[in-house]
Amino acid sequence: MELVDGGPADRAPIGDLDGTSLARWAAIVVLGGAGAILFSWLTGVSALRGPLSRAMKANTALCLTLFAVSLLVARRAAPRNGIVARALAVLGAVVAAATLLEYLGGFDLRIDELLAADARNAESLLHPGRMSPNAATGLLLLGSALVLFPSRERLARAAAGLLALVAALIALLSLFGYIYGTSSLYRLGPAIRISQYTAAAVLLLSLGALSLWPQGTFAEIFVRPSAGGVVIRQLFLPVLFIPTVLGLLRHTGERAGLFDASLGAAMQAVVAILAFGSIAWYLARAVDRTDAQKTRVLEENQRLAHTAQTAVKVRDEFIGMAAHELRTPLTSLRLQMQLWQKGVSAEKGSEFSHLVQRQADRLVRLVESMLDGAALASGQMSLELQPVELAAIVRDGIERLSSQLAASGTPLEAHLEQRVEVFGDPRRLRQLVDTLLGNACKFGAGKPITVELTQPDRGVRLLVRDQGIGIEPKDHGRIFDPFERAVPPNNYPGLGLGLYVARQIAEAHGGRIVVESGAGNGSAFTVSLPATRPTPRAP
Repeated sequence: MELVDGGPADRAPIGDLDGTSLARWAAIVVLGGAGAILFSWLTGVSALRGPLSRAMKANTALCLTLFAVSLLVARRAAPRNGIVARALAVLGAVVAAATLLEYLGGFDLRIDELLAADARNAESLLHPGRMSPNAATGLLLLGSALVLFPSRERLARAAAGLLALVAALIALLSLFGYIYGTSSLYRLGPAIRISQYTAAAVLLLSLGALSLWPQGTFAEIFVRPSAGGVVIRQLFLPVLFIPTVLGLLRHTGERAGLFDASLGAAMQAVVAILAFGSIAWYLARAVDRTDAQKTRVLEENQRLAHTAQTAVKVRDEFIGMAAHELRTPLTSLRLQMQLWQKGVSAEKGSEFSHLVQRQADRLVRLVESMLDGAALASGQMSLELQPVELAAIVRDGIERLSSQLAASGTPLEAHLEQRVEVFGDPRRLRQLVDTLLGNACKFGAGKPITVELTQPDRGVRLLVRDQGIGIEPKDHGRIFDPFERAVPPNNYPGLGLGLYVARQIAEAHGGRIVVESGAGNGSAFTVSLPATRPTPRAP
């Protein structure tokens, strides 16, 4: 047997309304009216029944009161509340069933005036104090539904939904009978009629029960967030009220002699077509908007998924490059230390010491590059601004690179103006210069390198030009992004962070860096900085 959840999560919202709230207010309204009528029957104060319903019998008021309290108690998910709610529903259903048995069997169980004696009039003379057959039927169906609704079995829940629906239809037909003046819809033969309040109360309690327990019933579609749920929620009230209002207008017009039956039917059909056509158009637009919104959300999710996949790929590539870059100097250090442990001459020891120092410096630069990349990604790079003699920084950078230039046979020609001052962070500017000089030496090894430092138009211009492998024009923008490289890492080692950090440093000083290059034609990197104090860029 299939089960449905009977716990608190089963009380689903309908649209923007809570099903529990709808059930509560329906029960409160019915309890207020039926309770007052029952009290008037028990106390004999007939004046209380006048404003509500003179035709509602004491047993009818009792059943409605029991069902309203049952619905209020059932809102709480405690097991004891469920037992109490079912007991109240069973008691009310038994009263309604006994009344129907009296009609069917043609005998009197003496329950009709058990609570209070009924006034003798033409309507109640045949069966004093007895509720109408259609009222008893509706109450029996409603009570049975309230007994079955808390069940977790799907079959029982579906049966409860069907019973509540039939009870609501009986009540709705009775109300239509009063609206259109058709007594056959609210009175069966010579029996007493069902009152308007009884019909309205049964309808309210049936809808309240369906709103409280929609899962497993036909009403489940009302609480779904799907397009079907949106459509049914939008259509429910128009479908209920538009035909009712049109029928009432036609009935009133025909009785007043404004038009005959055929013209009334034609006008009713035309207005109905216009009304429901407009609603259909509106709902189609609403569904289109919903679909468009879902499409945008799907596209955004796909974009985010692609971004995440790209980030994971970049991370994996970075880890691979970092491991490779760190392994190379570490392996060299390990070999040097092994040779040192075997004993070497003083001359060899000095050479080994220099090698170890260079590999340690390389490790430090790698770690600093990774830290700089992390700081820039989180917007935490700070500058310690002060007057800086940039020409001295460039000369120092060339001096630090001299051994590497000599080893690769790369000539370097420098044209530096004297006393070129900027307002900046000396450490960061040194890092920028070392990156450009190091790249020129790496990618243009053995070919001339030119370095120029000038002061055009109250600015500062640093140019580093090599005659190396060059960069494809399509890669000019990409090489300034983190972990991006224009060449395979197997041929030219590196993490792909140097130019990214260099650009961030230049822009943080109020300047910029550009590249002019082509494949096989070398590269020229130009850094432009303001000679005056820059406005630091917001992190």
